[in-house]
Amino acid sequence: MEDTDNVRVHQLDLDLDEEDTLFTINKKYAENYESRKRAEEITALKEKYGNLKDFEAERMEKMRLRMRKYGYKVDDPRLLESDSSDSEDSASEEDEVGELATPEIHVQVLKTLGAIRQRDQRIYDTQTEFFTEEQMNEARTKWEEKQKALKESEKP
Repeated sequence: MEDTDNVRVHQLDLDLDEEDTLFTINKKYAENYESRKRAEEITALKEKYGNLKDFEAERMEKMRLRMRKYGYKVDDPRLLESDSSDSEDSASEEDEVGELATPEIHVQVLKTLGAIRQRDQRIYDTQTEFFTEEQMNEARTKWEEKQKALKESEKP
């Protein structure tokens, strides 16, 4: 009986014998039961969520249909390009960590948010500028200088 375990169970009924009672666990049956339950769970998940291999193709097809609906050319090669390309010749780089946010620009952002919250009529006027061109140019030059310094420090 290698496939079984003996487990002692204590009698809880005081009227019966005080001796311990033995029962056995069939290990082979337990393993089969576990594998069958696991297979049932996987089948249920596949029915609910679909096959994982088909997931990416299905997602891309939905994206194509959505793009066609909103007027994008589905065959446009720019759509296949990666957003995270690290090309050195890119003309514009993004300010991912807010390095363009100088104190002057930060104040203007807060003022703009205040105007939006108060529903100030200036936010609906296309002629209103919350940021001066001078502030933006100053922040942009500081950021470009910092980027150049970083690139120079990375060179071997």
